[in-house]
Amino acid sequence: MFLIIKKTMHFFLIAFLLLTSCSDTKLKPDGLKTKKIFLVAGQSNAQGHGDYQESPNLEQYPVYEFDANISDIKKLKDPVGANGCYFEPAQSGSAWPSFAEQYHQLTGDTLIIVQAAKGGSSCHPLAETNGWGNWDPSSNLFACSVNKTKLAEDKLNTKLAGIIWSQGENDADAINKGIISASQYKQSLTKLINNYRAMFGSNLKFYIIQTGYHTASAPEGFTAVQQIQQEVADEDTNTFVVYDKTKDFIKLGWMKDVVHYNQNGLNDIGRITAAEIVKIESSAN
Repeated sequence: MFLIIKKTMHFFLIAFLLLTSCSDTKLKPDGLKTKKIFLVAGQSNAQGHGDYQESPNLEQYPVYEFDANISDIKKLKDPVGANGCYFEPAQSGSAWPSFAEQYHQLTGDTLIIVQAAKGGSSCHPLAETNGWGNWDPSSNLFACSVNKTKLAEDKLNTKLAGIIWSQGENDADAINKGIISASQYKQSLTKLINNYRAMFGSNLKFYIIQTGYHTASAPEGFTAVQQIQQEVADEDTNTFVVYDKTKDFIKLGWMKDVVHYNQNGLNDIGRITAAEIVKIESSAN
């Protein structure tokens, strides 16, 4: 009888091992060798002002964010981000859970988001309002984003794969008010990209989510920002506009308020941005 039970247990053990070895290894973070770090930077729509209850649940996926407050990774879920070094978490939903879900489903990679977003921040120093900060390379925001990313690189022994940039609203308002010109905005954006590459490598990819419109502001400044973002991408082989539907968000009903995208818009940004980045990465290989 003991021999029969032992053989039966042995059979079930083999069956279990075979079953688990054939299961989807994408759901096992420890079994994945490829890690990808993306820095998410910009202002409030990079931060996210959606609804966390409408973000994807990512518990089954090997997707994380790097939290500089604990100097370690944690499971990615909204509200993504944390207070610290001038940055702010989502209020309360963001684009990054949908981005992570789509990116992992398309690649099988383990994904780590480094969130470095500050609401109201500008690209050009002259466009800064209310002391909300700017992204000039001499500023605290740029320095903190670099430091946070380098901490993540060291912790994970993995180099930054790219920067996802969602910013431009303050600069568009400043163009409308005659505080800066479109060419000054272009100079500041180009300078920012070059300085990130000085820190993380000359071929670092820079992915732009095109700035949308405000519902209570003249469109001219925002159109100028959109055109400059596309020009910068057209002139640089490693800079890309990966999402341009934001200009239609008012018509689509995807605005939460005057400036912020709702969760429908944020989820769409995440999915399409991920798909575009995967296509760009695939074409480079």
